[in-house]
Amino acid sequence: MEGQACPLLGSLSEQGIYLNYPNFENRCYATGRSESVPLAQQQFFCLGGQFATCPRHVAATQGRPAAVSLTPAWDEPVADTLLDEDALEAPGRRSGWMPYLLGAGGAFLALVACLVVIGGFLAWRSWTTRARTEQPTPVVAGPVTIRPATFTPTPAPPTIAPDVAAAFATVTAVARLTAEAGTLEPPPFSLTARPTPTRRPTPLDGTVLPGALETETPTPLPNLGATATPTGFVPPTPTLAPTEPLAPIINFSAAPRTILLGQCSTLRWNTAGIEAVYLEVDGTETGVTGVGSRQVCPVQDTDYYLRVVLHDLTDQVWVANVQVRGTPTPSVTPTATATPFYTATPTPTNLPTATPTVTPQWGVRINGSNSQVPLVADGIEHQVASLGIENTGNTTDQIAINLSSSLPAGWHLLLCLNGPEGDRCFTDNATEVTLSPGGVQTAQVRMTAPPGAASGASTIVTLEAVSRHDGAARASVQLTVVIS
Repeated sequence: MEGQACPLLGSLSEQGIYLNYPNFENRCYATGRSESVPLAQQQFFCLGGQFATCPRHVAATQGRPAAVSLTPAWDEPVADTLLDEDALEAPGRRSGWMPYLLGAGGAFLALVACLVVIGGFLAWRSWTTRARTEQPTPVVAGPVTIRPATFTPTPAPPTIAPDVAAAFATVTAVARLTAEAGTLEPPPFSLTARPTPTRRPTPLDGTVLPGALETETPTPLPNLGATATPTGFVPPTPTLAPTEPLAPIINFSAAPRTILLGQCSTLRWNTAGIEAVYLEVDGTETGVTGVGSRQVCPVQDTDYYLRVVLHDLTDQVWVANVQVRGTPTPSVTPTATATPFYTATPTPTNLPTATPTVTPQWGVRINGSNSQVPLVADGIEHQVASLGIENTGNTTDQIAINLSSSLPAGWHLLLCLNGPEGDRCFTDNATEVTLSPGGVQTAQVRMTAPPGAASGASTIVTLEAVSRHDGAARASVQLTVVIS
């Protein structure tokens, strides 16, 4: 898996210890207790390096509940005045405007104080003048010019937007579908921008209001109840056409297959469309990732097994064989033998009978002939032939078996050997068997054609057996496989 794993991921018993591939044993500790996580979310969020966008991780690291609130919360009404678009778009910037608000308020108070002082002075002067002249002097109140003061409303605390929760559900659905298809790519988030607020009508600069100042009564914003429906992002409901499950892809091989004593070989496997993979080495079976390799250094011919669990929870066992050459012969411990007393024995004059020397002969035969076989194009593995490979020589021989073909795109070919312990299949379609004189080994040819292959399409498959001691001793059979 690529990407950093989520620190809140763990196993059934402990946080921080987990399997590095999607598995039902992995658990999320975002709420403080062990909770199961779907495999698609594990692959995208927990193990794919995208955990920072997971609502569970966000709720755990920021201390807010993971539930998404669809109702905006307003603690108190906001004055009916000019709304600042920047303040609505960025609530965190309100603290930066506080010094300006305090300065504007101080200036306004200073202006009011000056007006009060000037008004008092004019009233006092008018009163003294009237007292001297004893004539009433009419005092005409002048017009007052009002300029609107800028005011930035304090928005409510932010809540988790419904589009984030909808995007999380969309990511989970798409990730699950792409994981089943064998490819997983992060789907793009589709978020709808917030609506632009509408400015309320305000008096223009220079508007003259007669008489005293009149203060408008602020109109509180409507209280949005639980039945309010957000006008933002509405996640589409994906309509998925039912599709047939993908056929599993399994490859397991050892390279090199033949080594000298003291050398090592590498086991490689590549799987897709399966549930779990287990590798058995030296009798010990361990869980492994879908793609990997391991080095082995056997001291004798050894079989290694790859057990694959399919989507229907059935098992398939694949075998890779490594043969070792130059195995040392165990030394014989000498045993003391008593020396008998010498007794003279007359030596017969008859010459010993000469033992005839047998000249080794090598021979290979395939019990079958060139033929044409049908194949159904349904994406399922079918056995198209079962042929016997016989040692026709007079000495035990090692026979190499090879299955080859130039397959069309989407076709698969597999060589399997039948034995007392069951079928052994070889993904590289090549192996060796040791047969005594007259011994026979049954070889099976299995093929898979993708659905939709044209009827009548064909390919030629060649099964060849060659003696390791005499390359001239070989046999082959050609099978013409035709889509029925």
